[in-house]
Amino acid sequence: MKVNMKNTIQILILLIFLPFGGYLYAQPDIHKEVRVVKPYTPSLSDANKINLLPEFKDTTRIYHNFEYEISPKRFATNFRTKPIQPANMVGVPLKRLYKSQLQLGVDNYFSPYAELTINQLRDRKTALGLYAKHHSSLGKIKLENGEKVPANFSENLVNLYGRKIFSNSVAEAEIYGGYNTNLYYGYDPALDTILLKDDIKQKIINTGAKIRYYSAHPDSSHFNYNYGLEYGFLSDAYNTVENGFIGNASMAKFIGDWYTAVDLGLEIYNRNEEIDSTNNSIIRFNPSISKNTNEWKFLIGINNTIDSKNGSAPWYFYPNTKFEFNIVQNVLIPYLEVSGYREVNSYRRMLQENPFITPSTIVENADYGMIGSFGLKGRYSSKMAFDFRFRYTQAESMHFFTNTLKDTLMNTFDVEYDDGSIINLGGEISWIQSEKLEFLLRADYYKYDLDEQEFAWHMPDFKASLNASYNLRDKILIDGTFFLTGKRNVLNYPDRSLPAEILELKPYIDANLSAEYRYTSLLSFFVKVNNLTASKYQQWYQYPVQRFQCMAGFVYTL
Repeated sequence: MKVNMKNTIQILILLIFLPFGGYLYAQPDIHKEVRVVKPYTPSLSDANKINLLPEFKDTTRIYHNFEYEISPKRFATNFRTKPIQPANMVGVPLKRLYKSQLQLGVDNYFSPYAELTINQLRDRKTALGLYAKHHSSLGKIKLENGEKVPANFSENLVNLYGRKIFSNSVAEAEIYGGYNTNLYYGYDPALDTILLKDDIKQKIINTGAKIRYYSAHPDSSHFNYNYGLEYGFLSDAYNTVENGFIGNASMAKFIGDWYTAVDLGLEIYNRNEEIDSTNNSIIRFNPSISKNTNEWKFLIGINNTIDSKNGSAPWYFYPNTKFEFNIVQNVLIPYLEVSGYREVNSYRRMLQENPFITPSTIVENADYGMIGSFGLKGRYSSKMAFDFRFRYTQAESMHFFTNTLKDTLMNTFDVEYDDGSIINLGGEISWIQSEKLEFLLRADYYKYDLDEQEFAWHMPDFKASLNASYNLRDKILIDGTFFLTGKRNVLNYPDRSLPAEILELKPYIDANLSAEYRYTSLLSFFVKVNNLTASKYQQWYQYPVQRFQCMAGFVYTL
């Protein structure tokens, strides 16, 4: 039997709701008050648009295959190529050289100055030259007693030199001759006397010859050498004669990363029997090894010296060590050095140190047994570099100059010896503002601790200098140096029957200034001023220096 589904559903609904039919009530009346606060404002909320782009997926791929052929055909043209010449490397133009240069000048103390240089022009194999110089003074100087005395001096030098250049070596030769004079004008101001020039005149003849032969390899890995030989002759107005023979040789080569070097030296000084009948011979043998890296450098060696005199030949040896460490490459570099040496004091060297020493004075060799230095150097900026150091020296037989008691005038200097130590604090700062302007400041403080002498006679406790140079377009050149020298102690003998008294020479400031105007490439004019502050001081006791000096002259190139 078939049942009508639609009728069946209707009957079931009627049966569900039929029991509730007796409980239906009529809706009562509604009486309520409605207050409208503001007019009704209909609004619609924002609709968010669904942004869906249709996607088309095509599973069919079409590949394009092309087949083609090229039929080359020459195109006729009238153009013809031309070869390009290769570029030539042009070197820096060489500066023109001149055969000679003459410099002449004179100052307010009637001091003529002349300097002549003659050179061979540029040559790849040889170089020859001649140098001559003359400087003298005819002026007078006022002593402490107010007396003006002649302080003449004369310096004359002639030097002939030559050089021969080989493929990997160079040979040099030199012949020199000098004649110098000066007066012992610094006599005791308490004396009432007049000095004649001939009685206080010193004449020095200094001649000699040198030869040198050394390697010139561009690569330092080769065996490098340097050999030299010199003979010197010296005599003075008091029959002092000294012959000196000096030979030296140095050899070095890299062995792996180590640089091995040996320095040899021989010095022989022979004096006439009136001064010293014995010869003074010095033999040196100094081996060393060193190694350098980007971070540190060090050297280790031993300095051996044999000092032969009076039949004895003691052997001295000294350390030779150096160490540097780059905390910051080329910016901050501490260093340490421990070394020593034997100082040879020939008569020639003493005259260069003090031209007023007592004639025929023989000074013993000094022994600097230990020199220890610690320092810090580097660069603060691209313009400023510095070097500060502390040095301690232990020495024996150091010499100091004191006025002689052998002569009534006391106008020459004898030597006092002593052992002791020296403490030195020093440093220098350089400032290169530009290619035109440069500065250099140096300063040193010294403290002597001697065994017997109360002071280091004539030695200053402080020295400082400031140098400045200015170059304006290679047309105007200015150079100035300012010196500050501290106090010095000297011995004075007012009464020979009493002990010597100690005097203190006051500190002094000195300044030198020079200016050059290059009128042309061949002619220039210069002005040089010494003792610009006109300071009245004594470089050696009883020897006042010339005060304000102004020299003017010219330089002519031929």
